[in-house]
Amino acid sequence: MINKKIKVFFGGTFSGNSQTAYIGKITTNYLYKNKKKIFSLLNKRSNYFQNNLNAFIKKNKINAKVYRFHSLIRLVFTNQVVNNRLQRDFLETKNLNNIKKFRSFLLKKGIYYPSNGIIFFSSKTSNHDVKKILYYFKEGLIKNIN
Repeated sequence: MINKKIKVFFGGTFSGNSQTAYIGKITTNYLYKNKKKIFSLLNKRSNYFQNNLNAFIKKNKINAKVYRFHSLIRLVFTNQVVNNRLQRDFLETKNLNNIKKFRSFLLKKGIYYPSNGIIFFSSKTSNHDVKKILYYFKEGLIKNIN
């Protein structure tokens, strides 16, 4: 029986596809039921990545810093304090060529580093994967960022 009181708006690339909507619902339900386990794991790995890379950056006096909000990570290519996107973009301007080299280096190592610089780990990202990513980030920072 369909509940006619609930109104749902669908919009987007796959919104008219009932199979996609069904899979989205199942995925959302799974995430909700397992949120403590999943988000705890993601936060733990993200925190490890942030702390480890920031310690490396500080030790090697690299002009960068890792910011994190829960499992959302952003490597910013300035060691100055950044309060907003406009300030970040301005401070990173002088490093654009090195950032492109860094991104290219990572891609050659099989790591996609998006142009927006935002990093997410999935629940399938293992501790081994995080350590491997850290290794290549460190190598890339030493070789490409002043």
